[in-house]
Amino acid sequence: MMAGDCEDWPTFEASNLEFNMAEVRRFSTRLMMQGENPDISKADLNKNKDISDKNRKVLGAQNASSFVSNFTKKKIIVDEVDKKERKAEIIKVETVTVKKAVVRKDSSCLLPEEFEDIGHHLHFLEQQRALPITFLDNSVVSARMRQILVDWMMMVHERFGLEHETFHLGVTLLDRCFYVMKNIKKGDLQLLAATCMFLASKYEEVSIPHIGDFVYMADNSFTAKDMFRIESKIFAACHFNVNFPLAVTFLRRYRYYLDNSKTAHFYSKMIMDLAHFDAILCCKLPSIIAICANYLSYVLVGTDFPFSILSTIGFTKSKVLHESSDFVDRVISFMSSKKDSALRRKYGRIQISMDLTDEQKNRLLALKFN
Repeated sequence: MMAGDCEDWPTFEASNLEFNMAEVRRFSTRLMMQGENPDISKADLNKNKDISDKNRKVLGAQNASSFVSNFTKKKIIVDEVDKKERKAEIIKVETVTVKKAVVRKDSSCLLPEEFEDIGHHLHFLEQQRALPITFLDNSVVSARMRQILVDWMMMVHERFGLEHETFHLGVTLLDRCFYVMKNIKKGDLQLLAATCMFLASKYEEVSIPHIGDFVYMADNSFTAKDMFRIESKIFAACHFNVNFPLAVTFLRRYRYYLDNSKTAHFYSKMIMDLAHFDAILCCKLPSIIAICANYLSYVLVGTDFPFSILSTIGFTKSKVLHESSDFVDRVISFMSSKKDSALRRKYGRIQISMDLTDEQKNRLLALKFN
């Protein structure tokens, strides 16, 4: 656009809101024509001025009034739509906002009624599938041999990064086999332990280690065919039912009531795993192992245990104190010893104190002699 074209801009009368829309259209057409054909002169374009000043003023007033009217209507409609949208958003927010559930994440977000009913069912199952304390009688396996096997199973468990339930289920299957299979050979004990861990992995894990990995961890002392062969015997020993209540399941349920600290929770898991190494403590019911591990973890940390919750989970104070005293010697022996083991390596990496202080030892001994 040339500099001289500024003289032809349409005029606006702001006081009366009157502006000539016809003049605007004419001027826009002139610019378009000039843009398409630069040879068109200004004189030729001015020939199109056939609208009188009076008509232009009237048309401009009509167009201005209609524009203001339409703009006002549109503004009112937009305001009403915005109000409706904001009201809908408020209603939507009020509908979605719900109070948080009382049950914590570690209780699988169950309702309290379902939470308690499942607990009663787990207690019933553990009574039905309890392991007798004489499960090693008349067997070629001694308590020391069993402890070595369980230590190797924990090493495999840590090496493959398996779930906590996998280790507990593997040890439970191993003890069930010791109880039923009295004529097992000593040379097949590691094969039996590896196959129990393999079966537990298939039951608990999402990603299962390859069977060849278990053979490799045993230094190729057996083959995959041997594991398949003894797998059927393990299923027969547990009557084709590997759904055992586990101590770690009860431990997580009790955390819903206890809400203990991180350090206390680590100690409780350590004591619970330690019980699976002992041929006597492993025969206790999983729920008793879990509650005793929780109580002893409070003793180690030096915190008062909330005995008021025991009636809720089906225990009494005297019962917990009596059962916990059976764990004292094993806990003191393990934490006082510097001997390397898979259990010590596992919890040593978590950076909790594995050295038993005199104060902790006195509190544990006081529990035993009271």
